[in-house]
Amino acid sequence: MTVGNALRLSLRSLGRHRGRTGLLAAGILVGVALLTLLLALVKGVETAVVDRLVGSLPVTHLQVGARQYAMGAIQFDNPFAKLDSATVARVRALPGVKDVLPMSALAAAAQLRASFFSQDFVTDAAVFGVTPQQLEGDLAGRPFERLAAGPVPAFISRDIVDMYNTGFAGANDLPKLNERILVGQEGVLTIGSSSLRPAGLGTPIQRVPIRIVGVSSRVPVAGISVPLAYVQEWNRAFAGEKAAREYVGLLVVAADARAVEPLAQRIEALGLQVNTGRELSEKVAAIARTLSLAFGLVGAAVLLVASLGIANALALSVMERRREIGIYRSVGASRGNVRSLFLLEAFVLGALGSGAGVLAALGLERLVDGAILKSLPDLSLVPSTFFVNTWQNVGLAFIMGVAVSVLAGLPPAARAARLQPADVLKGA
Repeated sequence: MTVGNALRLSLRSLGRHRGRTGLLAAGILVGVALLTLLLALVKGVETAVVDRLVGSLPVTHLQVGARQYAMGAIQFDNPFAKLDSATVARVRALPGVKDVLPMSALAAAAQLRASFFSQDFVTDAAVFGVTPQQLEGDLAGRPFERLAAGPVPAFISRDIVDMYNTGFAGANDLPKLNERILVGQEGVLTIGSSSLRPAGLGTPIQRVPIRIVGVSSRVPVAGISVPLAYVQEWNRAFAGEKAAREYVGLLVVAADARAVEPLAQRIEALGLQVNTGRELSEKVAAIARTLSLAFGLVGAAVLLVASLGIANALALSVMERRREIGIYRSVGASRGNVRSLFLLEAFVLGALGSGAGVLAALGLERLVDGAILKSLPDLSLVPSTFFVNTWQNVGLAFIMGVAVSVLAGLPPAARAARLQPADVLKGA
């Protein structure tokens, strides 16, 4: 029996019971579509998160901080590994270091007073000192350095702007902010005062004019970021010389990508904690692999249920076609031919259902993606798509659908091959 003849016989047999064939293929369709959707969702989330991490921390950049230790829910820094000027000098002297960009934090309380859309507000504010190199392409030619006179240039986090737009602005019926509106806005930073320690209670204060010059995703979320020299000056005035020489983090730039791993080991040997863009990406990828496995099991469970239907349907087909099988055997068809005939029917069912499942998943992805993106606000945190398909994931879903169908057809095919033509025709 040729492959063409076997395929024609299989299609004719499946066509006799179109309703049954459609239901069986639909079971495979649902399982494959679900599996394709879930794998695409995991890949989409992984891609969005990794792209954001890599975008904020390139592969040659290492985030360095004091090593933290945990005791239950309590975390504390290593007291013997302070981030100060001496530490910066030691890190800068390591082989493979291109640059070290320190970041400091204001050691005194501070309040920011500003006005937006004719409404005044006052808020406690964290203040960070960063270097222009940390802002990379976000400066766009704007000055960001210690000035002899005039307002202090400041950057704010793009994420905090997004949170304001989605939360505070909506709740208080205020217009949304963007970089065009924010750049040039001015306020007053009162150093030495907070909501818990208001100015005028005997503590020294300093009022500093602030001007927003940009928005960046490379600055801390909680607070404003100004040139490092300002924060060092304020720390010296309010907390002493030691505070002026201490930092809350370092951004270490490696000479090239090959120097990252050995450089990270040398920095850790100094008792510091290192995070790289690749490490963060690997952590996200590990989580994505776990989710893919879990979702794969869900899809496999649906396919297993569909396979039981295929097995039962083919077993029923064997009983219904006993006379037909006996005729095939009596005219020379071997047991292998009969077995192949039923396995081919299972394969066709699986291929039809899997192909339709992949196409259905691709269509559903567009519909769901469009609906979700339309319902979400226009934020930098929102990815351009929630579903990302790869040939590997689509191929895996298709192969699993076909494989489950063929495996379900093995017992009925073996039963059909064991039928003796004389017994079948005698019974008929």
